[in-house]
Amino acid sequence: IIADRLDANISDTAMRLLKDDPQTVRARIKAAEAKAGHFILKDYATGTLKPSAINRLLERWRSEGIILDLLAVDYADIMAAEYRSDNQIDNLRSIYIDIRAIAHDHDLALISATQTNRAGAAAHTAKMTDVAEDFNKIRTADVVIAINASEAEKKSGEARLTWVASRNTEDNFSLLIRQDREKLKFLTKVMGRV
Repeated sequence: IIADRLDANISDTAMRLLKDDPQTVRARIKAAEAKAGHFILKDYATGTLKPSAINRLLERWRSEGIILDLLAVDYADIMAAEYRSDNQIDNLRSIYIDIRAIAHDHDLALISATQTNRAGAAAHTAKMTDVAEDFNKIRTADVVIAINASEAEKKSGEARLTWVASRNTEDNFSLLIRQDREKLKFLTKVMGRV
């Protein structure tokens, strides 16, 4: 599924149309490769990936001369804690602290996603207090950006990115963006502050 999403985005093709003309999709992806950086995709079953496995993988790649700039974890909430507890909040706190330390040790940017609680899902704009399960995720992150879109915004291909928490910069502001969800393009244009 992730590979299909990437193919849709890179080839500028709607997900539902990927199989209609695979030669064109393949040609567009090949053309994009000429100006692209390296991308490595690893897939793990839900609840099996531990932070230590990420660290070992990064160390192995480093020994092979592969240094990452960005690590995207999709998503940290469904990783496995190094030492499982019966307390889900303890598990999440451990996961977030451990992957933050890995990002620091390997001098790379780390991005992940989490979900809002019911109040956040119903809100026009999610706030930092609307994070699901454990507020420690907010405390651990350097920057937390909420992705918000009303039904009207979704229909018009828009969304709002709201800086709900930031350790070292301004927060509590939103940027209006344009998206193309059918082609899995998260951001096609920044419209400005709202």
